[in-house]
Amino acid sequence: MTAPFVQTDNFDSDVHHYRVYEPEVEEDKEWLYPIAEEYVKLLTHHEAPLKKIKLTTDESVLDVTSIQKYVRKASIPGYKKGNFNVVRSDFGELLCYMLLEKEYKTLFGSKSIFSRELRDTPGRGIDAIGIEMGDVLTLVLCEVKVSDEKPSPPRVVDYNEDCLSKQHRYHLEHLAEATKDKIWRTALRTRDEEVAELLMAAAIYLEENQFDKLRIVVCNVLVRPKSKYTKADFGSFRAQPVQYGPADIRFLIACVPNNVDVIVKEWYDVIQNIEVSA
Repeated sequence: MTAPFVQTDNFDSDVHHYRVYEPEVEEDKEWLYPIAEEYVKLLTHHEAPLKKIKLTTDESVLDVTSIQKYVRKASIPGYKKGNFNVVRSDFGELLCYMLLEKEYKTLFGSKSIFSRELRDTPGRGIDAIGIEMGDVLTLVLCEVKVSDEKPSPPRVVDYNEDCLSKQHRYHLEHLAEATKDKIWRTALRTRDEEVAELLMAAAIYLEENQFDKLRIVVCNVLVRPKSKYTKADFGSFRAQPVQYGPADIRFLIACVPNNVDVIVKEWYDVIQNIEVSA
C-alpha cells in the first residue's frame, strides 16, 4: 500500500536527507483510509487462509465471518488517550514503513507492529530495521516519534531520555554488539528469503567491521501537527550531522492537519470499518 503523502519541503545536504511530507488530500479524511487498511492487513496477517472451523467439543462450526471477528479482537489494540497509547505509536511506525517503502524502496523483513508479543504494549528495540539494495548494501536503522509539543525541535528529538538523538547514538556506538544482534533476530524472523539473506549479510559486515561493503543510514520519522512544524524540528541531526558518523542521516517529518491525538482517534474510528481479509 502506497503512503498517501507527498513531499512538500526538502533540505537535503550531500548524503543527508531532511524532508517534509503532508497528506495528498486532507478533505473528508480520505488519506486515513489507506493507512487504516494497511494497519488491519498487517496486524491480522495469517499464513494459512481462514476457513470454517469445526469445534470438537460440541460439534459446532464457526464460519469465516465469525473467525474474522475473533482475529480482529485478538489483533487490533484498544484505544486509550495519552502519549502511551499504543495506537498512537503504531500510527507513527506504520507511516515509517509506508514512507520508506514508497520513497526509498526500503525492504523490511519483520515489522515490529505485527511481531511484538503483546497486542496493547509497544515493542522494544529498534523501531524498524530496513535494507536497501544498490551499489552498496544499505542498512536503515529507524526510530519513530510522535509529538504535539510546541517547542521546535520537540524534546523527543534531542532532550528526552529516550530521544531520537540518544537512541541513534547508542545504535552507532554498539554496531558490532547490540545493534548487530538485533539485526540477526530480525533476519531470523523474516519470511522473505532474499530479504533475510540481505539482513544476514549486513549483520556479518557489522561484526567483521567491513564498512566499505555496508552503508549505514540512521533514519527518523517524526509525526508533527502542520501548525507546529518548523525547520528547526530536525534538531542536531541537521545542525550537527557529524556526531552521527559513520552513518548518513535520513530525517522525514510527516505533518498532519490537526493535533496528533485528534488524527489518531479519527484514524482509529476508520479502522473499525475495515474488514479482516479471509
